Amino acid sequence: MSNHVYFRLFVIETVVSLNYLFKTQMDILNTPKTLSAAIIALLSLMDVAELQAQTSSAQEIQVTNNASNPTNNTLRAFNLSTIGLKGTPLALPNWAPGELTLDGSQPVTAGLFNYDIYSKLVTVKRSPRDSVVYAIASVKQLILKPNGVAPLRYEHVPGLITDEAALKTDLLRIIHQGTYSLVEFPVKQYIKAPAKQTYGGMGEVSNEFRDESVYYLIRPDHTTERVKLSKKSLTKALKDKGAAFESFVKANSIDFDKEADVAKALAALN
Repeated sequence: MSNHVYFRLFVIETVVSLNYLFKTQMDILNTPKTLSAAIIALLSLMDVAELQAQTSSAQEIQVTNNASNPTNNTLRAFNLSTIGLKGTPLALPNWAPGELTLDGSQPVTAGLFNYDIYSKLVTVKRSPRDSVVYAIASVKQLILKPNGVAPLRYEHVPGLITDEAALKTDLLRIIHQGTYSLVEFPVKQYIKAPAKQTYGGMGEVSNEFRDESVYYLIRPDHTTERVKLSKKSLTKALKDKGAAFESFVKANSIDFDKEADVAKALAALN
């Protein structure tokens, strides 16, 4: 039973009690106007209480409707998320020894190196407080030599016939160079975290540098084709040399998850 119903019963009981009081003590209240005024006042209070109860009920209904309709502008949403960062714009997660050759200059070997693929900048860290940054347009060759893995060699490859303009201006990682060459076009995409509403605690979302690098096969006539490191994709891109490639792969159990194995199979076509 709601509060305004309880209040109505209370008022009725009070009116009955006052009526009895007025009948037994008319010497104090000897005018019927006093009783009428008291009853009217109590009824007015009852109406006000009922109106407040109805208003409260309407507000409760409004809140319920708002909660079921997230697009309702009467609810304010708060984003308590923390923004993190995944991935890296760099070719390597850590600095590494290397070798940098600029156009018309001798190779630089002193210091530690890294390549910011997203910003297209090569950085040479000569000391903890001294770094030099080079735009890739001035770089002829970059070799990164991280511990425990094969060196990574980046170069410009001139004369390519392709619709991908960046292949003509960016540094490409050379996996195999020969009659048929295999290169990686390094790409880092920055993905901004989507807006996320969190309730009842802190949430976590992350911006991300995503590695979306792709491979290209370069034919003897300098035409290029985007490929995957798979027998089917490379055989198709090799065209008339596809059958010879397949035969070598079958005879030598080439593992297409290993770039070195794919390079070995392409070298057999020289």
